Amino acid sequence: MYKYILSVLFLCLFCTVVYAKENCGTEGVINQIGKVISHFDSSEYTYVQIDKKNKKTWVAMPKTKISKGKYISFPDSEPIIDFVQKGGRKFDEIFFTTKYQYVNEICASNNEKPSSHASAAETRKEPSYDINFIFGTVIEGNTIAGASEPSTYCSVYSGKTLNEGAVLLISGTYACESTYPKESVPFYEILINGKSYYIKQSEVKLSESDKKRLDAMSADVVSDYRNKAISLSLNIRLKQLNEVSRAIEKNSKHGLTLLKHNIYDTSEYTDGTGFSVSVSNPTKKTIKYISFTIIGYNSVNDPVSGGNKRGTSITVKGVGPIEPNRSGSYDWEYLWLTDLVQTHKITSIRLEYMDGSKRTIKNIKDITLAPEHYLTMSEEE
Repeated sequence: MYKYILSVLFLCLFCTVVYAKENCGTEGVINQIGKVISHFDSSEYTYVQIDKKNKKTWVAMPKTKISKGKYISFPDSEPIIDFVQKGGRKFDEIFFTTKYQYVNEICASNNEKPSSHASAAETRKEPSYDINFIFGTVIEGNTIAGASEPSTYCSVYSGKTLNEGAVLLISGTYACESTYPKESVPFYEILINGKSYYIKQSEVKLSESDKKRLDAMSADVVSDYRNKAISLSLNIRLKQLNEVSRAIEKNSKHGLTLLKHNIYDTSEYTDGTGFSVSVSNPTKKTIKYISFTIIGYNSVNDPVSGGNKRGTSITVKGVGPIEPNRSGSYDWEYLWLTDLVQTHKITSIRLEYMDGSKRTIKNIKDITLAPEHYLTMSEEE
């Protein structure tokens, strides 16, 4: 029942690699330069540890091949402090980038300007966007926005399921030419967390003035608008990640982060209600066992007995290990031998560590991650 949650929080659009012998970074901007000392991949992204003049830090980018021992340069940006992955791994400081390039050691030696993020954090201004962005709304619920360009039949498949009224950042248009039947189907390109999705124009409500603006854009204007829309979308995403990191950091002093928990109907053919829970270990100690005490309530808010003489207060025990900065998930079917349970409450959590120490948490609210923060963590491309 226990499993690691290995998804990551960072979502962006593309990663460009440029090999450069004399250029030491993107011209006209301040660049970070460091030597690659380690790296690892998640399902979609690459995390790279670099050495910047004996100071180690991390940079995250869409999944790519990276060479250990090489020097890389990437555009400077504000790092995220105390960033925590969905899997619970914590980074004291991490940069996010959509592009990097290899540079030589001379570039690293000449990059003398030290990073001043700590002192500049309060004075750094938000990015400014000298353009009116175009937003639309979803007309009907359960509308699919495709994660790739429409097929030859102008259909979209895997992607995002959007609710009615969801606000969309429009980044451009796409004309799909269907092979069968022979017809042209117009799509909008939208941005979610910096990544492009495609949705039929007939499924989006857009003002007539914004439609005319899109139609009137020249190729140069479209390119500039799209780049600024990507920047806005990524900036929104980074703000969300910062909020999640701060929330988890706040929970860490209590010894555990409760990511989510819920009850469910075990089977349509038998009476039974199950309980599932996911947690993250923000401490430096490995959790050996974790016990949850739960009470289930019926539709009139009375406690429900678990059956088999278990009473209304039920305690279940999960087996680790849950190592530091890692997450675990547990699931108990038929915790109640009835379908009467409508709501539940965790009254306490008991932790037993590998070093023999123990801890009981009774104020569950203090360690519970807000639903919107869990949603941010759960978004996986």
